[in-house]
Amino acid sequence: MFYEPILVGPFSIPALPAADGVGDPQISFLIEGDDVKGMHFGDTLWWKIRKQCGAPDIAFFFDQWCHRAASRDGTHRYFS
Repeated sequence: MFYEPILVGPFSIPALPAADGVGDPQISFLIEGDDVKGMHFGDTLWWKIRKQCGAPDIAFFFDQWCHRAASRDGTHRYFS
């Protein structure tokens, strides 16, 4: 289930319901436009969202230590 998307230029950004490892409600975002799909995951069970939405071209993850960006080619970047 997606929430109604926000439209920003060529991008459609719906919020996605999510849950963390203990089941508390969270939120994630799907960003699509110009044949590119990105996903932003907070502290969520991201693999369930990926299964529903398909593989993104780039994904952003957050954990208690850092932010991480991962691209389809397997590269990872870490941000503190």
